[in-house]
Amino acid sequence: MNFILTLLACVAGVILPGLLALLLLGNPLLSMVVAAFAFLIEIPCLYLVLVIWPRQRELKRRLDRVAASFRGDTLPDATTDDNVSVFREQRSKSRLAERLEYQFPLIDVRKVLPRAVGLGVLGMVATGLGAAFLGFGTLAILFLLPVSGLGCSWAVLAMQDAGQRNEFTRIFPETTDQVVRLVRAGVPSMEAISIVAQDAPPPVGGIMREIASAVAAGLDPETAIRSTAARVRIPAFSLFSAAVCLQLTTGGGISGALGNLSETLRARHLVTLKAKSSTAQTRLTLAIISFVPVVVLVTQNFTNPQTIETLFYTESGGTLLRFGVGLILSGLLVARALSARVGR
Repeated sequence: MNFILTLLACVAGVILPGLLALLLLGNPLLSMVVAAFAFLIEIPCLYLVLVIWPRQRELKRRLDRVAASFRGDTLPDATTDDNVSVFREQRSKSRLAERLEYQFPLIDVRKVLPRAVGLGVLGMVATGLGAAFLGFGTLAILFLLPVSGLGCSWAVLAMQDAGQRNEFTRIFPETTDQVVRLVRAGVPSMEAISIVAQDAPPPVGGIMREIASAVAAGLDPETAIRSTAARVRIPAFSLFSAAVCLQLTTGGGISGALGNLSETLRARHLVTLKAKSSTAQTRLTLAIISFVPVVVLVTQNFTNPQTIETLFYTESGGTLLRFGVGLILSGLLVARALSARVGR
């Protein structure tokens, strides 16, 4: 609930300064610039509200509890919401960081987030300029600014995570083969995973090292593998974890199951590559057809400007232009969603 309220405050903090600038200055472009600067100012404020202040409040509650114990006062009841354990570990991450790490488990959110925010600001500026060029109203522009900024930042994180997932799917069959060879040589499965984790390339190496570190710290191997599979949420690794956990529970050989799993993953990756190669011409045609209207408009603007004056200088033409751009973008998004669904 606090995150939703903060997000709504962020959107209001962009729209209200823009409306105020529009009322005082009467210039839509200047109001858009004011809204963009308001969004940039809100970024450190969001970090302060979502990260710094919760940590300070948590630390203050724990210090108050320690002081009450020394004074001999009655401590808060364990059933109330105000109960704070003195020795409970302080949260090292904000709720926003935890949510992003859950949604994108294969990337380092703290390293990628600044770049995502920067690209989100650029996307917000591009969206504002494009909306102003297409003749959108000031209120619509001010609404699109925060939505496009957040959407572009989320898209950057999603693309980074998708790239890591594709790399994991490509590398993981070879890693599975290494585990199979070690198991056939007489090495226990968990020791084989620890050995392979030392030389495995990212992102497979990081996940394997996480399992090896958890087991070395005393955690049950089956629990470590299952929790990692639940966090990563990759079908190939889920099958691998199921095979290893079954061997740990029932005993017996695991090399045959992992060998079959490796062959299945390779065949599936090969089918994915064939699907991409067979649809490459279609995807290229889609991209070219999407850029054709832009090229035609730019060319006509220089060669015969009278033919496109209707689109830019009349109300009905502006409506047609906005609907045309919206239909093209909607078609691209639908095509991308369908291709992503088929890939999964």
